[in-house]
Amino acid sequence: MTAPQTGTRTWPLPALPTVAVVVCTRDRRELLHRALNAIAKQDYEGSIELVVVFDQSERFDLPADDNRPVKILDNQRKPGLAGARNTGIEAADTDLVAFCDDDDEWHPSKISAQVDALQQRPDCCFVATGMVVHYEGRQLRRPVPYEEVTLLELLPNRIAEIHPSSFLFERTALKHRIGLVNEDLPGAYGEDYDLMLRAARVAPLLCVREPLVDVYWHQSSFFASKWEVIVDAHSYLLEAHPEYRRQPRFGAWHEGKIAFAYAALGKHKDARRWAVRALKHQPTQKQALVALAASFRLINPTWVQKLAQRTGRGV
Repeated sequence: MTAPQTGTRTWPLPALPTVAVVVCTRDRRELLHRALNAIAKQDYEGSIELVVVFDQSERFDLPADDNRPVKILDNQRKPGLAGARNTGIEAADTDLVAFCDDDDEWHPSKISAQVDALQQRPDCCFVATGMVVHYEGRQLRRPVPYEEVTLLELLPNRIAEIHPSSFLFERTALKHRIGLVNEDLPGAYGEDYDLMLRAARVAPLLCVREPLVDVYWHQSSFFASKWEVIVDAHSYLLEAHPEYRRQPRFGAWHEGKIAFAYAALGKHKDARRWAVRALKHQPTQKQALVALAASFRLINPTWVQKLAQRTGRGV
């Protein structure tokens, strides 16, 4: 992981700042083409460059587009999403950098709306949008509930409406003040949340509340069978961010997630231990309450997860 450094932002932005879109991919040719096609159709009048990073897979040729040039790279850093994104960020030479997962799609006005938001707030260097979740034939609109998010608001709550496929950063701030994507997180799980926390230390996170990204949930998108990774990643986040040590109540969400993961693994004693810890810090913590019930076999964790996904939310 690259540690944040002191640096200056390149404000004011030009009227039409240049944008690089980092799209990391692994063996999903058809989905990648769909994602790139949506990016190419942005109504933004400025320059957009697509930076496609192949991670642990052989690259293939992509259609040329004179209006939206494509740069093709291999992941030169740690295998996985975090290293692939950092490879793309390092290769970018633009005013702004955006992320898009290879199985998601942008609405045509996404970049225009985000650039407008940044132009109005020269104190900020990050902007996201809401999303539309597609799952099992259902479309669920998830507008962001806030126009901006501070660190204090983000610490106790991931704010699931903010998806990494909507992230847009001022590039200099990302590289030198926030720091690159954390490649040390177990299983690369939660690297987006870790990045948001570090960005929120620099300035409030701006949000275009309207859903401008189609996010497709399918089995390969979930960590449903990776509960050990979820335990390790949330434990890592609790240790990595000093705010959780200073104010333990903010860590209750992580503790509840760990408790639920242990319940899903059938490790009921561990589930109860973490659930009690979370409930001491926040008596109404939902994941902890569910984990506690699951640890006594009153409910089925798999059923709870599927129900949450059907409503466009995770556990």
